[in-house]
Amino acid sequence: MKTLLLLCVLVIAGLPCVSGADGLGSPGLVTNWVEILRYVDAFSKTLDIDVPQPLTTNDITWFGTYRSGFDVVGLQISKRFAFGFNVRYHLVYDFIDYRHSMVALWREEDIKPLIRPSKITAEQAMEMAQQCLVKLGYTEDKLPRLLSPQGTSVEVEAAGRLAG
Repeated sequence: MKTLLLLCVLVIAGLPCVSGADGLGSPGLVTNWVEILRYVDAFSKTLDIDVPQPLTTNDITWFGTYRSGFDVVGLQISKRFAFGFNVRYHLVYDFIDYRHSMVALWREEDIKPLIRPSKITAEQAMEMAQQCLVKLGYTEDKLPRLLSPQGTSVEVEAAGRLAG
């Protein structure tokens, strides 16, 4: 739940902490693994993501074009963490921790045991989101307006495809 909330916060916040403005890179496209890892490492440290330290190219288990046409490449670290990196704007585009993600789970028997009532209240979720935004570098007076947490019900067919 904490990782899912963290991912939502990252999407809302636009990930400003690891942009080209932070002094980590130079203008232009960043396509060198070592240079990209510097951004991923800074991003991971900022949000206390448990990637291997020190983060090296030996930890990359997959690398490739993630979103063709959007200047985004993807890399996987230790077969657990996936990062999308925008090579033009020098920022982490998205993040997944497969240990706490349903990305690869599409069978009904995999998903049903994971659907439980939340262990935290909406107020606690909002407080966690605010804390993550502050970690990302937002000051109290510049925090983006957060929407209340909402859930969406998705029907899953037995074969693992979305219904509808």
